[in-house]
Amino acid sequence: MKGIARWLQLAILPEIVRRATRTAVIVGSILTAINHGGEIGSGTLTRHGLLQICLTIMVPYIVSTSSSVATLKQTIRATESVEPRIISSTP
Repeated sequence: MKGIARWLQLAILPEIVRRATRTAVIVGSILTAINHGGEIGSGTLTRHGLLQICLTIMVPYIVSTSSSVATLKQTIRATESVEPRIISSTP
């Protein structure tokens, strides 16, 4: 459970939430227009279509969050594994 708790801690960092939200709005809007533009324009959007739109917006948010958390975890691991090296000043 520790891994999931740590993942969630990273996922709710403000910079990750901002990036994922921005991605979801931009990508989700484009995908919604492509997939449901006709229904929205004609006023024939159903509850099912509305649910699909919500999922269409959630997917880029989840993908962006997962990618950001994975990158951050990898960066943290790399930083923690670097051992300081003493550089000799003599040639």
